Amino acid sequence: MDRFQQKAIDHLSEGHSVLVSAPTGTGKTVVADYLVHRCLQAGQGLVYTAPVKALSNQKYRDYSARYGDSRIGLVTGDLVINPDAPARIMTTEILRNMLLQGEDRISELSHVIFDEIHFLSDPERGTVWEEILIYLPPRVQILGLSATLPNIDEFARWQSWVRGQKMHVVEETKRAVPLEIRLFNRRTNVVSRKEFDRAARRENQGTGGGENRRRRSSRGKPHRHGKRGDRRQRRETQHHHVIEALRPDLLPCLYFAFFRKLCERFAGDLSRRIDGSLLAPEEMEESRRIIDARSEGWPSALLRNRALYLKGIAYHHAGLHVHLKALVEELYERRLIRVLYCTSTFALGINMPVRTVVFDGIEKFDGERMSPLTVGQFMQKAGRAGRRGMDEVGHVVVKQDFADYSRLKEHFDRYRKGSHEPVRSAFNLCFNSVVNLLESHSLSEIEEIVSKSFRNFHRRERIDSLEQKMAAEQDLLEDLLGPEHPLVVTP
Repeated sequence: MDRFQQKAIDHLSEGHSVLVSAPTGTGKTVVADYLVHRCLQAGQGLVYTAPVKALSNQKYRDYSARYGDSRIGLVTGDLVINPDAPARIMTTEILRNMLLQGEDRISELSHVIFDEIHFLSDPERGTVWEEILIYLPPRVQILGLSATLPNIDEFARWQSWVRGQKMHVVEETKRAVPLEIRLFNRRTNVVSRKEFDRAARRENQGTGGGENRRRRSSRGKPHRHGKRGDRRQRRETQHHHVIEALRPDLLPCLYFAFFRKLCERFAGDLSRRIDGSLLAPEEMEESRRIIDARSEGWPSALLRNRALYLKGIAYHHAGLHVHLKALVEELYERRLIRVLYCTSTFALGINMPVRTVVFDGIEKFDGERMSPLTVGQFMQKAGRAGRRGMDEVGHVVVKQDFADYSRLKEHFDRYRKGSHEPVRSAFNLCFNSVVNLLESHSLSEIEEIVSKSFRNFHRRERIDSLEQKMAAEQDLLEDLLGPEHPLVVTP
């Protein structure tokens, strides 16, 4: 094992809670696997939480294959399998509800694994993660895993304060499989950032910027029907141009497109453009056997993508039927899907054989507008590329036309430097949480719970720092003025 893996396991063996931060693909999962194995051997209850169902499904497949269906459970919004098993994989929302219902629901629980613990900063669901970290009794040990937690020491101090016992920190900064981030359009092919920069300058000089202005003016508007719109669309870089450039050596790939309909449309379009299949004949036969075995008894509507899968092409998003999600994940895990169009549901924690990650662009709808991905969001997705023991390099390709490049180029600089944004609290009690708290706790207890939020801890540390500064400045002024001029400063 690597040094950081052994160090984390040593802390867990000594009965401590541990926070592990290491780049994607480095081997954090080994630490979680050790803890699952140890808890099952000792007859202790364990919960494994994950932010997305795709990751929960994969962990259930992995652990049930290793330890048997009777010892592993899965509890998500889609599926409930063996909910009383000693080791259960579940969504954070379900664990939070169990904690709110009282100690009796978690009497057998000894450990909780938080995969992608930095999800606490998610504006929509982060509150749930923070509530769990506040509600969990100190007797329950925590293992937190993250690839993007730059303020890990502050995070650990908060948890040590909340739980009244030290949370140990283990960090690894070196990525096991290095990433190569490059850009692509039809004019440049796959090139480095510097080469793309030179090509963009030549393009602007050659067109006088006029073509770019015309493209910017039409951005966000649907293409017009007719010859002019068709010509413009043919000039633009399309998803299939990227796949053509990657075939065959840089497949399998994950292609991130941030809209569900776009994923479906791209998959169908690529299937129509490819003669034959991306799979070898024996791989097609294996895929056919798996599809037929898994789909027995399914309604015909769920089989509409069968031909797509046999070509080695698929799409995956949160709106996909639970059976199709599981099938796509299994086929991809077996390298029987060469191109998978997906939304962010495939960005977190999933250990899949990804050689190349492709971004359809670096802007995503944030609930109000299209905004560039943060460094953490970009690297979380990019980090899927290149798996330890499988690849020497992880390839990351961003589809980028010249028109928007000058507006976005500074973001590529941030991605290249890889300086993640600090994780911040998104704590905001929802109506359901408030009702449950009022039912289970007194007002003074609720006040104490709310005061333990990461947001409040961060403010307390800032106030303490400012008070120390003020005290130091006061001492300095008193030294300068002398004892005959006492100085009183009221904070």
